[in-house]
Amino acid sequence: MKKSHIALLAIPAVLVAGLIAHKKFGGRCGSFGPSSCGGGSFEHGSHGPCGGGPGGVAFEKFKALRRDLDLSLIQKFKIIGTVKGFKESLKAQFAAGKSAREGMRSAVQQHGADSPEVQAAAAVLAGASQNRALLFAKIAEAIRPILSDEQAAKFEVARAEFEAMIQSKLDQLG
Repeated sequence: MKKSHIALLAIPAVLVAGLIAHKKFGGRCGSFGPSSCGGGSFEHGSHGPCGGGPGGVAFEKFKALRRDLDLSLIQKFKIIGTVKGFKESLKAQFAAGKSAREGMRSAVQQHGADSPEVQAAAAVLAGASQNRALLFAKIAEAIRPILSDEQAAKFEVARAEFEAMIQSKLDQLG
């Protein structure tokens, strides 16, 4: 399976996990929500490349999707239960990702961007990213049967819009 397909399959899990994390942490969702896009202002009134921060574009799309899917109470509980079933895997993956990012940052600071140490750290970071995408694809695969055909179709429209938004932001970078 191509990495791009893995990433696209992971989007449902990211959306659901992000919404759960946002609700659980009251808007301080770390790598799932508005604060994940980092500091610096990229456009007036938003922070990070995703338009994060209060009222950010990406998070507003997540909220709209949650509303548009109109999940039943049973579906919500099934999705939460499914995501909880991956709790230990998610914790381990997030710890590995954090460690890989810290290793990359440290290698750049200590050895310079063109060093073999940074290349090795980048390979570890790439592996962590791939593992996260694969885990999210597994979660998405487990969640898909919970959605009705109509909800799945709405989700696909939202996924395509989200991908187009990301591509547009990347295109703006040149």
